[in-house]
Amino acid sequence: MLSLPVEFDVTPDRVFKITLPESVEPGKHRFIVMIDPPRRAPRKPGSAKGKLKVLEEDASHLTDFTDYMP
Repeated sequence: MLSLPVEFDVTPDRVFKITLPESVEPGKHRFIVMIDPPRRAPRKPGSAKGKLKVLEEDASHLTDFTDYMP
């Protein structure tokens, strides 16, 4: 099996050309295409700081857990 890492931009017509190396002999071959989504940069800690606003401090929901809390 021959592995060829290929990167390309997808055009609106979704066509791209691959030129095989000389080591690939003429004849019948199976060609498998695997498409990975573009990788996003990892999120940075604190990047959402200031985006969440607490309108009102409310601890009343904690009373439901008094049996479980020391």
